[in-house]
Amino acid sequence: DTPHIDIDRPLKIDVHTHILPSVIPDYHSRYGYGDWISLQKREDGKTTMLKAGKLFRVVETNCFDPQERINDCDKYNVDVQVLSTVPVMFSYWAKPEHGLEMARFLNDDLAQTVKLHPK
Repeated sequence: DTPHIDIDRPLKIDVHTHILPSVIPDYHSRYGYGDWISLQKREDGKTTMLKAGKLFRVVETNCFDPQERINDCDKYNVDVQVLSTVPVMFSYWAKPEHGLEMARFLNDDLAQTVKLHPK
């Protein structure tokens, strides 16, 4: 069942948005090498992204929570978002089989998010 958007204006599409899973496996402990990203939830609702255990950046809840994204879209009259992961998650430096596992994890999470929130 394809969602239908009925509007009397041009469709507003945000083509540059990033989303992360709310939980990421501890790939550094699993594989013992690399600049894998890990997450630490904060009391203020934000999340700290760590790269190899060091601060990479702090992100807001809309980086994880689809409903927050939908609320932002409604606020700014955005009809559709094109979602992709945060580029640091690409992990080009990883061994191929480990990068594949990470890619599958990210793709599966993204597919589930879209399935649960198709528009």
